Amino acid sequence: MDNVHIPDGTLPIDEIHEFCLNYEKKITDLGGLDLQILGIGRTGHIGFNEPGSAPNSGTRLVTLDDLTRRDASRDFGGKENVPTKAITMGIGTIFKAREIILMAWNKKKAFIIKKAVEGEISSEVPATYLQLSDNVEFIIDKDAASELTRFNTPWLVKDCTWDLPMIKKAVIWLANTLGKPILKLTEEDYNSHGMAQLATEQGPVYNINIHIFNKLQHTITGWPGGKGNADDSQRPERAVPDKKRSIIFSPHPDDDVISMGGTFIRLVDQGHDVHVAYQTSGNTAVWDDDALRFVEFARDFSKSINLDTSKLDDLGKTTRNPVAEDDVLITMELLERVKPHQVFAAGDFADPHGTHKVCFDIIIEALRRLKDLFPGDDAREFWVRAEDRTRETAKAYDRLGLAEYEAMEAFVRWEY
Repeated sequence: MDNVHIPDGTLPIDEIHEFCLNYEKKITDLGGLDLQILGIGRTGHIGFNEPGSAPNSGTRLVTLDDLTRRDASRDFGGKENVPTKAITMGIGTIFKAREIILMAWNKKKAFIIKKAVEGEISSEVPATYLQLSDNVEFIIDKDAASELTRFNTPWLVKDCTWDLPMIKKAVIWLANTLGKPILKLTEEDYNSHGMAQLATEQGPVYNINIHIFNKLQHTITGWPGGKGNADDSQRPERAVPDKKRSIIFSPHPDDDVISMGGTFIRLVDQGHDVHVAYQTSGNTAVWDDDALRFVEFARDFSKSINLDTSKLDDLGKTTRNPVAEDDVLITMELLERVKPHQVFAAGDFADPHGTHKVCFDIIIEALRRLKDLFPGDDAREFWVRAEDRTRETAKAYDRLGLAEYEAMEAFVRWEY
């Protein structure tokens, strides 16, 4: 570690200026930096060079952006515990390194990575300065790269293999870009937006529009468990068996109702065998009285929709610990006992505590072991976020020219 030099964030305020000067001098005296390893914040900061930082800035004390502090709140046990200031190496100092590597993981970084790589160079996104260097390498995973043009809209930069998922993605993108319903898209629209290859290989465009419109239309259903004794060739769920066993995994005791309450009620009303699994105890997040109140809330809701409370499974009876083998095993035991035809899992990873993602990963691991699968930072209250999401889903369908609804609960289907 003798060759690794990290600014000392524990210094008294009156010693920081001299420390920064000595830090810069030490870099010069040692012949410069061989390697600079960077992360990137959602403000576009590198180091802690927040928006507004100058390209020739040196090591200094800075005030942290509010978003940066919110993102760090989990590591500090709350935003109020996150420091308001930090010592950072300057952008000018970073550029003196002989090699610069920026690393980023997960979907949360996708939009800022796109700005850093493809956006205009600006002090408002300090990471864009890296475009000026010839010795920078970005090491990012698939999720962090997902908004880059070559991955998100590849037809704009290269020829594509036009399978159904790619065609659907492109047509929806075109309709949203132009603000037109799918059935009103023209050949000129395709040709002027990088989709001439699609029009030529799969056209005429009228047929493409009809095909994708019908595909989207067939994702809408009022029968989430399938409709028995009906033709299911154009429905999102199979008709057989007529009555299905379903498990709804709910990270918190209210997630099932908030995220898919309408679907939950339909499944019960239509006679399916519905089980609910609650995955967390809440022992570190709420008082015991509140935890008991949520238990009663879950039971009362189940009774109100005529769901037998014996179908409620509490998988979060133990105190909070890091995810362990036992968490996967009890989930596997439930799946093996119920043998569900359908499994519903919370996919809202904007949960600021990360609980939804942890619970989702446990479910996927349990399913993977039982049978191979085929391939949050939002400050709003969860119920507000869910309500907004269902309304926005309905609006998105409406904009594409499909039937208009007040709200729609959306699911991604994984076959297993």
